[in-house]
Amino acid sequence: MRIFQVIPEYVRGGGELMARNLHAGALAQGHDSTLVVLSPKQVPTNETTVSLDGMGPRDLTTVLALHRMLAGCARAIVHTHMYSAQLVGAMLPRGSARMVTTEHSTYNRRRDWPGFRWIDRKMYQRYHRIVAISEPVAEALRDWCGEMAPRLVTIHNGVNTSAIRFVADAPASVRLVSVGRLEAVKNLGLAISAVSTLIDRGHDIVYDIFGEGSLHAQLDALVAARKHVGRIRLLGWSDKIGYCLGDYSAVIVPSLWEGFGLAAIEGMAAGLPVFCSNIRGLADTVAGGPGILFEPRSQEDLVAALDKAIGSGLLRQAPVRHAAREHAIRYDFSTTMRKYLDLYQDVEGA
Repeated sequence: MRIFQVIPEYVRGGGELMARNLHAGALAQGHDSTLVVLSPKQVPTNETTVSLDGMGPRDLTTVLALHRMLAGCARAIVHTHMYSAQLVGAMLPRGSARMVTTEHSTYNRRRDWPGFRWIDRKMYQRYHRIVAISEPVAEALRDWCGEMAPRLVTIHNGVNTSAIRFVADAPASVRLVSVGRLEAVKNLGLAISAVSTLIDRGHDIVYDIFGEGSLHAQLDALVAARKHVGRIRLLGWSDKIGYCLGDYSAVIVPSLWEGFGLAAIEGMAAGLPVFCSNIRGLADTVAGGPGILFEPRSQEDLVAALDKAIGSGLLRQAPVRHAAREHAIRYDFSTTMRKYLDLYQDVEGA
């Protein structure tokens, strides 16, 4: 098959990571795949990864560049991820390309703005299939644009569990970790405040946060204000997350909304129990595994959950870590890849 994965920017997580994994998986299975990035920022261009050199992720002049790229590619699969790429795909001239898009979140700000339902309807109408990464994402999309339901399918996101180091023995001290963008939706300020409260009460805790984003300086200032520099550390992005996670006691995922909870499953793949927000997408993903839910706007709720788990010895129990790993394997990316290739073949033949 001829496949184009289209993303706004070459960043490290979320929908862009899924697109890169789908691209790599298709190449590994002998398909002709190209990863197309709208923005030129930090794109490692090579023979299978190209940038359209847009001025930004919402530069719609990239429509013409993508149209030229597709010329002569009869019945190619064009798979878009994230809103600006979805818009670009929807604006392509009608032709032989088979259009697929993936929804990655249960919520977006467009749904709060009058008039955007009409824009979304027109956009989604251009796609042969709309994929939701979890059932809560599918439910939210049906609520938003119910007429798209016949084109909607659910394929769970996945993690390459074999690339994540599993450690059966928990560290002697309490070491907590979060992985994600330093943005408001990830709600990391609440987690920093909760962990600070526990340290103030005498708990011996180290809390590391891997990620970058616009709130880096603000979160740094919060750590300094709570006087826990050295105990709570913002470590930036790391290419060794899959190896490092197993050295921690538990992962905290305090997001205000999520489509799936990739960070939660990555943590479980390393053997970590997960403290995560009781929201659609996250709660469903960890259900059946060692997941501890808390209300995402309640610092006290997270403090109580962490305090109870530390006091009971839960974070030191090897069976809990094995259960976490077993739960994560249910979401191995090999299953996600197979389901997408089956979908592409179905759409190609339609």
